[in-house]
Amino acid sequence: MKTTRMAAAGIVAASFAGMATAATFGFQNITNNSPVNAAAGEAQLSLSVLAGAGSTAQFTLSNASGGVASGVRAIWIDNAAGVLLALATITNSGGVEFTAGVGGALPGGETVDFNSSDALGLTAKPPPPVNGINPGESLTWTYSLVGGFGIDDVIASLNSGELRVGVHMIGFGDGGSEGFVTVGDNPPPPPPSLIPTPLSGAMAFAGLAGIATRRRRA
Repeated sequence: MKTTRMAAAGIVAASFAGMATAATFGFQNITNNSPVNAAAGEAQLSLSVLAGAGSTAQFTLSNASGGVASGVRAIWIDNAAGVLLALATITNSGGVEFTAGVGGALPGGETVDFNSSDALGLTAKPPPPVNGINPGESLTWTYSLVGGFGIDDVIASLNSGELRVGVHMIGFGDGGSEGFVTVGDNPPPPPPSLIPTPLSGAMAFAGLAGIATRRRRA
């Protein structure tokens, strides 16, 4: 499956070559632990991508000013497109402090087949969410690119879903946390828990029909 996804990414990237040098992406919730927190994260998170110095891509993750209390504690990368080579730089500022590498899996990532590369991820220094990306804050970092790939390939791969950025937000007012993934032209499906199955719908209809029948006989 990985090979198929990488091949598809190469086709998409080639078709977009020379068409984009900067782009901004939103995020989709993949955990839905709290609909309120999920909606807040989707409204507050954004990712800007543009060409960096040399053969690099610059990423900036922002948590919108004025948003609800929350903080990004870790960032994961699904590099199935194969365009990113290595984490090059991290620019910490304004109380935001991250280090290279991320342990464990993106919360909720299994629902959207998110396969992270730990070496490309970033983690907030303890204690989170103090050093995480809180409302009104952002973090900028860069990746060196695989030879032959440029910023247009990175943007095309983010749009196709072959390259994805996942984040874990914590510190919501109710103490909850949520997982999110970037949304391109081909966003991941919602978590299975949010999709009614045909069977459950049929069972519910049958139950209502049974109640109506009993009422008519009474």
